Amino acid sequence: MATTTSIARHPLDRRYAPRAFSKSAVRALYRFLVGRRVPISLVSFSAILATEAFLGVGWHHVNLYSDLIFGIAIAVLLLGLGIRSWAAGTIRKNSVLASSGAYSLCRHPLYLGSFLMISGVCLGTQPLINFPLVAPLVVAIYVCAIRSEEVILSQLFCRDWTNYSATTPRLIPNPLRSKYQLCDWSIEQWQSNREYQAVLATVAGVAGMFAWYVFG
Repeated sequence: MATTTSIARHPLDRRYAPRAFSKSAVRALYRFLVGRRVPISLVSFSAILATEAFLGVGWHHVNLYSDLIFGIAIAVLLLGLGIRSWAAGTIRKNSVLASSGAYSLCRHPLYLGSFLMISGVCLGTQPLINFPLVAPLVVAIYVCAIRSEEVILSQLFCRDWTNYSATTPRLIPNPLRSKYQLCDWSIEQWQSNREYQAVLATVAGVAGMFAWYVFG
């Protein structure tokens, strides 16, 4: 009777080490991007703007076209802040599934607001340079964050999350799908979610954009 023998893989076998290392490295990078997305975004964007300022890349002149673009940039930035503040005064993170107010229009209004704010700053500084530089970083960070958050929400709220996600767009509101629901917005919840940090960042951003516009 023939017998077969199996060779056990040594835990330090070099044939399997690279694959295990690559997977663990990807997971570590994923957790790092999700957990540090705000400071990474802030530092990276500030570095880009500082480099452009140092190199003298700015508006350099004022005319009707640049005035119009700058006005639109400020409007987009403030719209993003408004959406974030609307959502932050509603959501009670990881305790109640938010599905009213801004959350009845899309699943991630906080991220939608952040995208608009970032777009406003790019548009108000040097859009032809900043959008191509910033977009890949922002997409990579926030795609990871959204996926991670949705896994957690599906575990916390199970069927409620399944029903909610099936009828509510992920990021871009769809008037044909979304049905607006009134919400109980509170300044206490807004403060609890530390949304004042976004307000302070917006004030600093607008001041920097005006300086860029006037003195660039």
